[in-house]
Amino acid sequence: MRLHSKNFVICSLTLTLTISNLFFVCQFQQQDQQMIKLRRTQVEEGNRKQMKALHDIEGCKNANQELAETENASQNQTDVSHPTELKPREEGKYASGNHTDHFSSNHFHQLKDIHVTAQPQFVDDNATVSIFYRSPPHTLLNGVTVAFSFSTELDLLHVKLDLLYDFVDIFIVCECAFSMKGYRKSLIFNLHKHESRFSKYRSKIVHLIDYKNPGMTGKKLGWAQEARPKAVIGEYLMHNASHANPDSIIFMSDMDEFPSLDSLQWTKRNLRPGHTFVYKTFYYLYGFQWLVSSSSMSTMTARLLQDEIRFWQSRVTGEQSKFKQKLQQMPDHVHPGYHCGFCQSPHFNVLKLRHANVIDGPPFLTEYYWDVEIFTKLRACGVSPRGKKLLRTEVQGMSFSIYPYQNANHTEKCDAISITRSDWQKLAPELQQCSYVHFNLSK
Repeated sequence: MRLHSKNFVICSLTLTLTISNLFFVCQFQQQDQQMIKLRRTQVEEGNRKQMKALHDIEGCKNANQELAETENASQNQTDVSHPTELKPREEGKYASGNHTDHFSSNHFHQLKDIHVTAQPQFVDDNATVSIFYRSPPHTLLNGVTVAFSFSTELDLLHVKLDLLYDFVDIFIVCECAFSMKGYRKSLIFNLHKHESRFSKYRSKIVHLIDYKNPGMTGKKLGWAQEARPKAVIGEYLMHNASHANPDSIIFMSDMDEFPSLDSLQWTKRNLRPGHTFVYKTFYYLYGFQWLVSSSSMSTMTARLLQDEIRFWQSRVTGEQSKFKQKLQQMPDHVHPGYHCGFCQSPHFNVLKLRHANVIDGPPFLTEYYWDVEIFTKLRACGVSPRGKKLLRTEVQGMSFSIYPYQNANHTEKCDAISITRSDWQKLAPELQQCSYVHFNLSK
């Protein structure tokens, strides 16, 4: 009897262990199945993202190919030099009044880049903005900050930095990884910021890179992408200015707009809380030798930091109507500043129009055909992309040498532009009818 009881206990234990083992085996198999299913889902998601990326790349294949060709051409071109140092220009009178801007010659030690990733709250929850700066930003936001969007204007950026360097505490440069047409594009300043000509300015530069994929195309995207860099800058200021002087000054503009030293000093003396200064600037094309207008309304504004932050906070809350400001322009005796459109090599001008869709219109210049030769001849002839004859600016027999690139080995002549008949049909109507330039049509 005892033997049978003992055998029964042993069989019971064996059966229990067997059932437990089967339970654990089943549980592990279920976990394995879940892991396999999860892994399959991850792989499928990865494939989906990869296919989407390939689709994006295919969608902008032509644009990127054109970009590479244009960048290679711009690097190999010989008509524009890249001086490391800009020489102080001669004192003289502008065609429209007295004013002198002196270039700086100070040098700063190069510091190592610090890379920070931030998640802008009101710009887009899924957007990533990479921030490159040389020192903690709150220590710099205490005087004058010049902030602007950037596209392709490397030469003009060099001039802008050098002109304002001694009088500005920090420059905020923002560029987007996607074009106004919704395609991926190269980050031009990110590729070129380590050139020797930018070395002495990097200690004062905050470089923001916006990687947000807009996921759409069309004219509405163009306007949104045009405004987006300034929104990214606004987000950056709100998150990095808590220790800054609220009475420091923020200039906000497009890349091709910047104050003169005269207007900068006048702004520092006269800007008050609750005021927004706006600027009617001198408007040039291709360089400072061709004047479009001596009084053109720009997008440039100046506010105290406290008001600039209030402005962007009103955007966050959707209460823009509650942001009250008093607009004020410069008096006539103050040189207002500069707007220099297409002030870069013809290669980059073509690139700019290929990536944009809402420049100078409607109808917008981006809707027509452009190539390097067209921009080269327009610059040589002094004719705007709309076919308007420009005024040559000369100062007592001296060239307007604030822009050193304009006279650096420029040997192009104002002669006929070669163009095929098919491209002629896509040319801007104003240029087709322009009497200041001539076209040689070929098959």
